[in-house]
Amino acid sequence: MLLARADDTEMALGSDILNAALEACALAKVFGTGAGLDALKEAMAGRYSRERKPLPGGA
Repeated sequence: MLLARADDTEMALGSDILNAALEACALAKVFGTGAGLDALKEAMAGRYSRERKPLPGGA
Protein backbone atom coordinates (compact mmCIF):
# COMPACT_ATOMS: atom_id res chain seq x y z
CA MET A 1 0.00 0.00 0.00
CA LEU A 2 2.74 2.44 0.96
CA LEU A 3 4.75 1.66 -2.17
CA ALA A 4 1.71 2.20 -4.38
CA ARG A 5 1.12 5.60 -2.77
CA ALA A 6 4.75 6.55 -3.36
CA ASP A 7 4.45 5.51 -7.01
CA ASP A 8 1.27 7.58 -7.36
CA THR A 9 2.97 10.59 -5.80
CA GLU A 10 5.98 10.21 -8.10
CA MET A 11 3.75 10.02 -11.17
CA ALA A 12 1.74 13.07 -10.10
CA LEU A 13 4.91 15.06 -9.45
CA GLY A 14 6.32 14.08 -12.85
CA SER A 15 3.09 15.18 -14.49
CA ASP A 16 3.22 18.54 -12.71
CA ILE A 17 6.84 19.08 -13.77
CA LEU A 18 6.04 18.25 -17.39
CA ASN A 19 3.06 20.61 -17.41
CA ALA A 20 5.19 23.42 -15.97
CA ALA A 21 7.85 22.82 -18.62
CA LEU A 22 5.25 22.92 -21.39
CA GLU A 23 3.85 26.18 -20.03
CA ALA A 24 7.35 27.66 -19.90
CA CYS A 25 7.89 26.65 -23.51
CA ALA A 26 4.61 28.25 -24.57
CA LEU A 27 5.48 31.46 -22.71
CA ALA A 28 8.91 31.56 -24.32
CA LYS A 29 7.23 31.41 -27.73
CA VAL A 30 4.84 34.23 -26.80
CA PHE A 31 7.53 36.57 -25.44
CA GLY A 32 9.68 36.12 -28.52
CA THR A 33 13.34 36.84 -29.12
CA GLY A 34 13.52 40.16 -27.28
CA ALA A 35 13.18 38.57 -23.85
CA GLY A 36 16.53 36.74 -23.96
CA LEU A 37 14.90 33.34 -23.95
CA ASP A 38 16.45 32.01 -27.15
CA ALA A 39 18.58 29.40 -25.39
CA LEU A 40 15.56 28.15 -23.42
CA LYS A 41 13.42 27.97 -26.55
CA GLU A 42 16.08 25.99 -28.41
CA ALA A 43 16.52 23.56 -25.53
CA MET A 44 12.79 23.03 -25.18
CA ALA A 45 12.29 22.65 -28.92
CA GLY A 46 14.93 19.94 -29.03
CA ARG A 47 13.24 18.12 -26.17
CA TYR A 48 9.67 18.26 -27.44
CA SER A 49 10.08 18.10 -31.21
CA ARG A 50 11.05 14.44 -31.36
CA GLU A 51 8.71 11.96 -32.94
CA ARG A 52 7.11 9.53 -30.55
CA LYS A 53 8.19 5.94 -30.64
CA PRO A 54 5.43 3.53 -31.64
CA LEU A 55 3.93 1.57 -28.78
CA PRO A 56 4.51 -2.17 -28.68
CA GLY A 57 1.62 -4.02 -30.28
CA GLY A 58 0.87 -1.20 -32.73
CA ALA A 59 -1.43 0.71 -30.39
